[in-house]
Amino acid sequence: MSLLIKNHINIIFALTLIGFNTLFYLSVSGVSKTTVLLVLFTSAIMICIVGVKNNTENKVVSNLLVILYFFIVAIIFINKIYFSYFNSFLSMTRFLEAGHLSSIGGSVKVLYFNLTNILFSIFCLINLYSVTRLNFKIKRHFLLIGIVIIIILSITVDKIKNQDVLVWSVIDVIPKKEMEYKNEKFPIQTLKNDNAYYGIAKNKNVIVIQMESAQNMLINKIYNGNEITPNLNNLIKNDSIYFDNYFQQIGVGNTVDAEFTSMNSIYPVISGSCYEKYTKNDYEGLPKILKEKGYSTYAFHGYDKKFYNRTGAYEYQGIDKFYSNEYYNSSYDLGFGINDKDFLNQVANYMTNLPKPFFGFVITLSSHHPYNHPYRDCTIKLKESDEATVFGNYLLGINYLDSALGKFIEELKEKDLYDDSIIVLYGDHHGISMLDKESTEKSSEFLGKKYNYDDMMNVPLIIHMPGLKSETNNNLGSQMDFMPTMLNLLGINKKIVGFGKNILIDPEEYIAIQTYIVKGSFITKDAVFSMSRDGNILNSSYYDRKTSIEKDINENLEYIKKIVKEIDEKLEVSKQILDNNLIKKILSNQEIHVKSVQNETLVSHAGGRYMGKEYTNSIESLQNSVKNGFKFIELDFTKTTDNKYALIHDFDYFPKGLFVDADNKMYSSEEFKKLNMKYEMTQMIFEDLALFIRNNRNIYIITDSKDDNVEFMKYMSKNYPDIIENIIPQIYSPSEYIEAQKCGFSNIILTLYTMTSTSNEEVYEFAKNNKLFAITMPEDRVQSGLAKRLDEINVFTYLHTINDEKSVQGYKDKGVDGFYTDDMIPSEISALLPISE
Repeated sequence: MSLLIKNHINIIFALTLIGFNTLFYLSVSGVSKTTVLLVLFTSAIMICIVGVKNNTENKVVSNLLVILYFFIVAIIFINKIYFSYFNSFLSMTRFLEAGHLSSIGGSVKVLYFNLTNILFSIFCLINLYSVTRLNFKIKRHFLLIGIVIIIILSITVDKIKNQDVLVWSVIDVIPKKEMEYKNEKFPIQTLKNDNAYYGIAKNKNVIVIQMESAQNMLINKIYNGNEITPNLNNLIKNDSIYFDNYFQQIGVGNTVDAEFTSMNSIYPVISGSCYEKYTKNDYEGLPKILKEKGYSTYAFHGYDKKFYNRTGAYEYQGIDKFYSNEYYNSSYDLGFGINDKDFLNQVANYMTNLPKPFFGFVITLSSHHPYNHPYRDCTIKLKESDEATVFGNYLLGINYLDSALGKFIEELKEKDLYDDSIIVLYGDHHGISMLDKESTEKSSEFLGKKYNYDDMMNVPLIIHMPGLKSETNNNLGSQMDFMPTMLNLLGINKKIVGFGKNILIDPEEYIAIQTYIVKGSFITKDAVFSMSRDGNILNSSYYDRKTSIEKDINENLEYIKKIVKEIDEKLEVSKQILDNNLIKKILSNQEIHVKSVQNETLVSHAGGRYMGKEYTNSIESLQNSVKNGFKFIELDFTKTTDNKYALIHDFDYFPKGLFVDADNKMYSSEEFKKLNMKYEMTQMIFEDLALFIRNNRNIYIITDSKDDNVEFMKYMSKNYPDIIENIIPQIYSPSEYIEAQKCGFSNIILTLYTMTSTSNEEVYEFAKNNKLFAITMPEDRVQSGLAKRLDEINVFTYLHTINDEKSVQGYKDKGVDGFYTDDMIPSEISALLPISE
C-alpha cells in the first residue's frame, strides 16, 4: 500500500489540490466560469511554489517554501470557515484583529461540521502530506512562463484580483459648499387617520417583543406531528393581525439594527451599529413620541447593557429605564445568558409596577445562533436525521421561545396587564443562513420548495389585542414600517421623519436589502433581485418568489434600474439624516444645509510639485497646495512595518530619492519619522495628516494606496473617524465599492489605471448603477470615448496627470471634467474649465 502511494504521490497531490480548491470556490462562488478560473489560478500558484521547491538544491529555501505552502493552505482553510458566517473573505487585518470573532465561536464550530467541510479538510490533510513527499521537477523555462502568466493574470484580470482568496488575503494585509436640500428630498410625512384601524389601541399599554432569530417559515407549521410554535399560532388565530410578508431591515448590527429601524423608520448604515455611530442624535422615534403623549418608556434585555452601547443609546431613543442582565436572576443559563422563561417571568413582574400607560420594549435571547443549547421542556421531538444539526437545534430554540412567550402572555393575564395592552411581536432577523448548505437543504425539504433569500429574510409580525378582529395581512412590509403602523393603531396623527408606511393599508412596492446580499438588491411581492458582487445588473440574479425560477433581467431592465437608483438615493438621504443629525430640523421646517462635497477642476497630484520635485507628499507641499487654492489634494500612502501608514509613493524607489542616507527598504512609522528629508522638507505619517485636516476642514484628501486598499480604508475608518468626511478614497475595482461604503465613506472615486481588463461598457454600467463621486482615467480611456459617454449620465471624470494648460480645452472637448496635476494651479485654470452648478 505504501509503495502504491509512493508511486502515485504526484497524482494524489494534484487531485487533492484541485479537490480542495474546487470545494472552496464552489462554496463561495457557486458554479460558473469564474469559479473554474479561480480554481486554476490558485492551484497554479501552489503548483509553482512546489515546483520551485523541488527545483532548488538549497535545503533552507526548500523548507521555507514548504512552510509557505502550508501557510497558503491554512489561509484557504480559515477562509472556508470565515466565509460560512460572514459571506466575505478574511483579510490579514481582520485576522490580526480577530478578537471580535470569539463572540461567534460557537456558531462557527456548528457551521463548519458538515460532510462537504469534512471532505475539504481530508483533501487538505492528504495534500499537505503529499507535498512533503513529491519528487516531480518542472523545467525552469516552463516554471518561469507559469510564474509570469500568474503575475499578469493577477494584475490584469479583475475577477481574479478581487475574488481569489490568496490575492484578497495578502493584498488586504471639491470645496465643501453649503447646499440646500429641499424638504421633498427628506422622508417627512403626516400619517393618514382615515382608516378603520386608526386609534383602536389609543392609550393602551404598548408591549413590543423582539424575538431573537424568529423566521416566518416556522409559523403555523407542523413538524414531526407537532406544531413548532403552538402559542404564537394560537395568538394569531385569536384577536390578532398577522403579517406574513414582512422582512428584516438590518445593517451590520443585526439585532440592534432591527431595534433601531423598527423604532425610528430610518435605514441602518452598513459601516457600523447606529447605536454606536449615532448615539446622541436627536431622535423622534416611537419611544420619544409615546413619551410626549404621557407614556413611561422601558427596555428589557437579559444581556450586558454595554453591548452595542444600548445603555447609552436608549437614553437618546427616549427610554426612561433599561432593565439589563443585572436586574434578573436565572435558574439556568442558555447561550448568552438568562433563559427566556426566567427572563420573561421577571419582566412581567417589573411591568406590574410601571406607571400606566407604559411602553415596554422586550428583547429575547435564548434562540440565538448556534442553538446548541440544552433547551428544556420542548414540545417537539426531532427526527433522527435532524438531531445534532443547526436546523434541528433551531427548531428546538424557536419551540422553546414559543413556550416562554405562551407563559408570558398568561402571566400578563394573571397580573391584569393583558386586557389593557396591545402586544406586538416580530422577528429581529433570520435564523438559518443561506450560506449554511446543510441547513438550507433541510429548510428546503421542510418547506417543500427551494429555500431562498426571501424565505431567509421573512420574519413574522403579529399585532395582538383583546377584541381585535383576526386577519392575515399579505401586504409587503419590513421593520421600516413598524413605527408608522404602530402610530396609526395608537391614534397618533403626527408629522414624522421616516421611510416607512402604515402597511395596514399601504403596502411597500419593494424592500431594499443592504446585508447578506449586495446593496442594491430588493424584494417585491413577486420577485427577488440579488445584485451581483461586481455591481453589474446584467450579472445579477432576478427570480420568481413562488417558483424560484430565474426571470429575464433584460426584459425587466428598466424597472430594475429604476428601483436600484431609488434605493441608492434613499440610503444616501437616510445616511445624510444620521450624519448631520437632521430629524428635528426637518420637523421644524428649518432651512436645511447639508455639507456636500462638490467636484473641483484640479487635484494636486501627490501634494503637487514642490522645490522642483514631484511625489514629495511632504507637509510643505501640502501647505503650498492649500496656499495655491487647491481644495482637493491627492496623496500617496504606504504601509509601514508596524501597520501604520507613511505618506510616500513606495519604499522600493523613493526613500533614496527623497531622504538623506536612506535605503530603499520598508520602515516602521517611527523610523520613517526619524529620516532626514532633502530640500528642507518634512515627511508625514497618517497621524500628522489627520492633525493637518483637523486644522483645515475645507480641504479634501484623495487617497492613493499601493498596498491593500480595503485594509487601508478600514484603518482610516477605525482610527480616524472624525476626519472621514474629509477623505475621498480611490478604489481600484468595483468590488471595493461596497467595502468603501461599509467603512463610512460617502464620496468614492473609481480609478481605472489598474483595471486594464475591464471594458468601457462595464465601467459605464457600473457608473450608471452606483453612486460615484468621480471616475479617474488614463489618456487612452479618454481617447476611446469613455469620458464623453460618462458625461451622458452626469458622471464627473478626471484625467491624470496633466501639466500642460494648452491641452486642457482639447480634453474638455472629449468629455473630461477635471485633472490631476503637478504644476497647474486653480486660479490659472478656472477660466478654461468652469464647473457648472
